[in-house]
Amino acid sequence: MSVKKTGIFLLVLLVLGAFYYYYEIKRGAEREKAKAEAEKIFHLQKEEVTGFILTRGEESIRVVRQDKTWRIAEPVQAEGDYQANDQLLSTVLGATRERMLEEKNPDLEAFGLKNPSLSLTLLADNQTSETLLVGMQNPTRTGYYAMRKEEPGLFLISNFLKEGIDKSLFDLRDKTVISWATDRVTRIEIATPSLHLTVEQQGEDWQIISPLTAKADGRKIRAFLDLLRSAKVKAFVEEEPADLTPYALQPAEKRVTLFLGEDKAQKTLLFGKKDQEKGWVYAKREEKSPVFFVEPRLPESIPERVDDWRDRTVLVFDKEKITKLELASDQETVVVEKKGEERWELTQPFVARADKDKINNLLWDLYGLKVKEFITEAAPDLAAYGLDTPVRRIRLWAKDQEKPLTLLIGKKAEGKEGSYARVETQGNVILLREKDVTALSKSAADLQDKRILSFETDQVARFRLTYPEKTLVLEKEKGKWRVVEPEAASSTYWKVSSLLYKIRNLSFVEKVAPSSSAADYGFDTPAVKITLWDKEGKELATLTVGKSLENQEYRYARDAAGQVYTIKADFLKALPTEVSALQG
Repeated sequence: MSVKKTGIFLLVLLVLGAFYYYYEIKRGAEREKAKAEAEKIFHLQKEEVTGFILTRGEESIRVVRQDKTWRIAEPVQAEGDYQANDQLLSTVLGATRERMLEEKNPDLEAFGLKNPSLSLTLLADNQTSETLLVGMQNPTRTGYYAMRKEEPGLFLISNFLKEGIDKSLFDLRDKTVISWATDRVTRIEIATPSLHLTVEQQGEDWQIISPLTAKADGRKIRAFLDLLRSAKVKAFVEEEPADLTPYALQPAEKRVTLFLGEDKAQKTLLFGKKDQEKGWVYAKREEKSPVFFVEPRLPESIPERVDDWRDRTVLVFDKEKITKLELASDQETVVVEKKGEERWELTQPFVARADKDKINNLLWDLYGLKVKEFITEAAPDLAAYGLDTPVRRIRLWAKDQEKPLTLLIGKKAEGKEGSYARVETQGNVILLREKDVTALSKSAADLQDKRILSFETDQVARFRLTYPEKTLVLEKEKGKWRVVEPEAASSTYWKVSSLLYKIRNLSFVEKVAPSSSAADYGFDTPAVKITLWDKEGKELATLTVGKSLENQEYRYARDAAGQVYTIKADFLKALPTEVSALQG
């Protein structure tokens, strides 16, 4: 092929390629876009729409956009539900015709379009509008007959689109009971037939101001405000009531006034009687006309007694700062003191290591102690409650604090299942649950650390179990435990760790006076001897388990210092006698 022919051939290819690109690709995309636009029912852009008119039979609803909100203009003046109105608009603007049926002059009556039961008109800011008329459902129930008022063509719309348009006034109306931000509330006034209560926010806390002064339960108040914020109107009853008496709203059975922000702007919510047929309660915002229904749980959450919103915490303290604890009763006075970050010691009635877990649990019980009932705000006669000579006295000393926090527990209350108590610095008398009093009634023996051996499991690098006829030795190497006696073998890490925890946590039942003869306790022929070493080869602990006592429930045991104890006999069942028990 000559150079000339080749050039002509390439030129033709370029022309054909350009033609294909322009008409099939570029213009093709434009044609598809134009086709999709032609299939759309509405052609307005979302930002152009200023409102819409929705007609459902005899009901006509006009909604207008105001800045970033929607407002009902007809048949009532009310705030619109932003999400519902915005969703309706988004649905119709993205909707397309399902199928064209008749291009010109359809029989409107045959398709339910002569007097359509549903129509939607979108209004634009340039005074233009677009209207969709919706008729009856087609025989196969796959859609509805529809047409645009501005065009003669008949088409089908989906069931989904019809449902998206067919909204009632209630659907489109704002149904929030309160529309202001509850996090701005700084004061609440409650008025019921039995109570006039005022609470006020002070910093992060809430305080009862009236009818008495006390700390309020901030958690309950926040829960109440959250309930108010999320509450929805169940139904609107009357838009412009001339008389509120039939609803028990004048005077209201319950009244909640919220004060917002620094300027203390007031917003009041009124609650009336319960409609027995519907089970809902009449309500009204004082500054707005409509009477509406709310769920009964909303007015039921309003306190009936000042104690309902009162903080029931008995003792306020920082657990981490407590350095000393005293439990005094007629039987004994128990004192424990913190000697280090993780160490507590009994200093009275005897000196011994205290069980840090039990001390921490006791502090948690004190920290979480709640009032069962507030008995009286002032008690001139403490003897009536057994608080002149308390049955128990609990004192807590905090770091850098001279005076202790003191809880006095008096006699049991007749017919109330609990004991009277008071915090020494406060004048009121309270009632504590009996189970809480029992949990706080600890003796020195209860708080003593009864573990025989003192070591941490992560310190152990080697240990030996010596039985009368065999010996098991395990060593830790590179983070893994392996058996070295009676023969080398692997072991399961968690099983060995569990064994060490059981040995570490072994507690004695009683201390026993030592005897000059080891045979008296069976230590000459022990049931087992346990020895533990650290990674440097230093002995951490030794325990020798001897013979059983007569009742077979207990055995004698001895530590490296020679102290003899009784322990529960079933401790031996936790110890492996075969290598296989530490495998698998």
